[in-house]
Amino acid sequence: MILEENDKFSDDNLDRYYTQGMRICWMDTESLRHFSIGQEIHTPSRPTVVPTPLGDLPFSGYLYATVGRGYRLGPGTIGSMEFALGVVGPSALGEEFQNGFHELVGSQTYSGWEDQLQDEPVGNARAEIRHRFDLDGPDLRRWDLVTRASAQLGTARAGLTLGAQLRWGVLDEGWGHGFIRQTTAWVDPLTSQDKGALGWCWFADGSIEVQPREYSTEGLYFRGSYSVDGRPIVGQLALGILTRLEGFSLSFAMAFRTKDFDTQDGSGHSYGSLRLLFAY
Repeated sequence: MILEENDKFSDDNLDRYYTQGMRICWMDTESLRHFSIGQEIHTPSRPTVVPTPLGDLPFSGYLYATVGRGYRLGPGTIGSMEFALGVVGPSALGEEFQNGFHELVGSQTYSGWEDQLQDEPVGNARAEIRHRFDLDGPDLRRWDLVTRASAQLGTARAGLTLGAQLRWGVLDEGWGHGFIRQTTAWVDPLTSQDKGALGWCWFADGSIEVQPREYSTEGLYFRGSYSVDGRPIVGQLALGILTRLEGFSLSFAMAFRTKDFDTQDGSGHSYGSLRLLFAY
């Protein structure tokens, strides 16, 4: 599975706040174990200004690897757990990835990375459970609702996320489109793909994050660093579409988040989320 999130997909088309996230995951259908690597990049609203103005989000990169396991808990219910180890700071290669890509496409590079959060190792644990409600019976399978709850604890993030995804179309037995900062990397490939069949759906997703600890706003955990006043509760709404053929699944969602910190510009931030899943 490959999951890419970027605010360049949005109408604003600006590199700021949560500007890029990527996750690459391999899942084993027999042991139900999964392994993933991921990276996140956050930038201020004015990434060319040095030093970063007070009240604006600091530059930060987060590079990590996870190991975890999925659980089939019963009809319509799955669970998963994963553990992540990584680093926040220059070793996360946020500057190299962003400015390198900008140089490749002939776009502007950002000198403000010299103000980014410094290196600090981070560790996190996350557990998640999802349940699918068939809203029109198992024979029709045109409407369903996938609910989810996840909790995480660590030096990068700590908190609780509650969400639900309403899907309509020619449905499979999937578990909905997940978002990098809200869900584990696990997707059950056996039940999320009906091989040999064509399927599609529209979906609407809503979630609430209760997050007392968030590295991108609160800064480093073990030593002092630049930070902003993060909001403990953040809401997110998303609309998307999914298509499936044989063992391939492609989905895309546009997400809008309320403010992550008090001095953030506007009413929130939007980004796009693109996921490719291949089951074999």
